Amino acid sequence: MLELAAARMLARTEYVWRDMEDDRLGFAIARTLTRPDLSADQATGWLRPVLADFRAAEPGPMPPHASNTIRTLRVVYLLADRGIQPRGAEGVVPVGCAGRRCWLRSRTRCGWSSRRLG
Repeated sequence: MLELAAARMLARTEYVWRDMEDDRLGFAIARTLTRPDLSADQATGWLRPVLADFRAAEPGPMPPHASNTIRTLRVVYLLADRGIQPRGAEGVVPVGCAGRRCWLRSRTRCGWSSRRLG
């Protein structure tokens, strides 16, 4: 699921998502990150292609796929910080361990700019 989500975010499109697709995908990612059987590498490895794509960015206007990715990661960041409450769950379920949240925070703190990242 996490690799598919990364591929969807990085898919080159001519449009910015609508109908809250970024929110829905971000929730699906966060829900997947609540699985206790995920290793640290599984929980974070799906972000490697995202980071590589951002590092390879050229100066200029933000492309639609970058906007889609940033907006989706903002949702994941929020849910990693606050937790989620899936249907049927009693109370809030934390998203990943504290180390995963810290790693995610460090990877999603950058904004898009007109300069090359890296």
